Amino acid sequence: MSFVAFSADGRMVASDGPTTPDDASDHLALWTFPEGRLIKRLAVSPTALSPDWKYYAGFHGVGEIDSRKPLISVPDHEYGTYAFSGDSR
Repeated sequence: MSFVAFSADGRMVASDGPTTPDDASDHLALWTFPEGRLIKRLAVSPTALSPDWKYYAGFHGVGEIDSRKPLISVPDHEYGTYAFSGDSR
């Protein structure tokens, strides 16, 4: 696991850790906290979440968490680094 983030209200946690004992992926998983109930999983390797938890960023782009729609895409052989402003814009 190389990514962990807590929501501003402390009720959710995001990570790229395994969701099952057999899971070897590094995909984004959103969990309830402290219960640990899996909310959703996205096939992206996260590097950042927007403060409002509407967007994710990874080395290959930025997308919406709810719709899973990509907003910025970078080819597989290229990498980008992204940061979100305090107002998530």
